Amino acid sequence: MQPNALRQILKVEYGLQVSEISPIERGYTNQSFLISAGGESFVLRCGWVGKTLAQAQREERALDWLARHPMKIAVPALVPTASGEPHLRVDGHTLHLQTLVPGEVLYSWKAQCSETHLGALMRTLHDLQRALSPLAIGATLGPLACFETQLAELEVLESTDRICATAPIRELLDRELSEFLLRARGIIARAKMHVHFGESLQWCHGDFQLENLLFSSEQVVGIVDFDTIRALPLSMDTAFALFNLTRDGEWEDGFRWDRARWRRGAELYEGQLSSALVDLEWSELFCLDQALLHLGAGRRSIWRVDQGIGFVGAFRRVLAA
Repeated sequence: MQPNALRQILKVEYGLQVSEISPIERGYTNQSFLISAGGESFVLRCGWVGKTLAQAQREERALDWLARHPMKIAVPALVPTASGEPHLRVDGHTLHLQTLVPGEVLYSWKAQCSETHLGALMRTLHDLQRALSPLAIGATLGPLACFETQLAELEVLESTDRICATAPIRELLDRELSEFLLRARGIIARAKMHVHFGESLQWCHGDFQLENLLFSSEQVVGIVDFDTIRALPLSMDTAFALFNLTRDGEWEDGFRWDRARWRRGAELYEGQLSSALVDLEWSELFCLDQALLHLGAGRRSIWRVDQGIGFVGAFRRVLAA
């Protein structure tokens, strides 16, 4: 969306006289802008076209809950419109105006954080999970059912041309997508017998990774981007966060992570899990989750599936399952 149009929206719908608006060059899914108005700073996030009302409402409920039950670290607070609405719908986009969380991103998603930060981030994850745990789940699909829905959507595609992708990725999909879908069904079948899927679900951030974590003076001070909040078993959320913090984003021949750091992170985690976390029990499912994320985005033309963004290694790991 164009900055001049957004200025007018912010003036009419929020009563803000914007002095400065600049794009935030981070993330694939949404387009975000840093807003200065009346001596205050905000973030305006323009969601991808096709984002459902239910998904927007999940994020709104979580942020409202955290605003009323604050943690040690900061999270964004939603700024309502002048008429009290939590979001706007403009040309198919869902617009959320949020307070700016102070801090800076120290690491790219491909980086390795320090040992000190690894421990701090696992404590942060535990605090966030604990803060969200009382929030009622309601009627929602569990993660395995969500994966099955995503696979069904891919299985009915008549051509990989329906997936927005670069030429090398399309060649890979033309050769291997059918096998990927078959292997993915096997991963889900094995996961259904996994002890951790007997755990109850709770709301989780859903994208606990380095580019969503803010630091100040080497301290973790904030977490942002609750766009993909979802209901997960606590063990799954913790295991996936550990993969995000320890994976090798440069390796595309398969999926590779620092197993020693993964295990140290699991030991540093302060939660009360039903049983010990074992990385090999979760690596297939994490890679399936990541591959489906990218394929779903490509199918909806949210972004172009490409090399170097975490897709190829995850896709190949599923093929090797």
